Amino acid sequence: MKRCLFVDDSSVIRKVAKRILGGSDFTVIEAASGLDAIEVCAADMPDVIVVDGGLPDMQAVDFIRRVRAMESAVKPQILVSLVEVDVASIMRAKRA
Repeated sequence: MKRCLFVDDSSVIRKVAKRILGGSDFTVIEAASGLDAIEVCAADMPDVIVVDGGLPDMQAVDFIRRVRAMESAVKPQILVSLVEVDVASIMRAKRA
């Protein structure tokens, strides 16, 4: 079964996401911060990562770069969740 890491500082958002994604073919892992998510990835890289674009401890771009720099046989698909449309943020995340 594929693993999905959902990174968001809101416990409510994580709970809703886990319910939605948990019904699919994913095992959902939660992280409340970018640093917690980095630790999860270092221990066992997930197949898919959904990261909040507004984490309090690091920017999504920095998180993506750190994950991409890790040595792992798994190269996860990374999705950034943004509440507002900020084209510059989207482009930075895409280039990371």
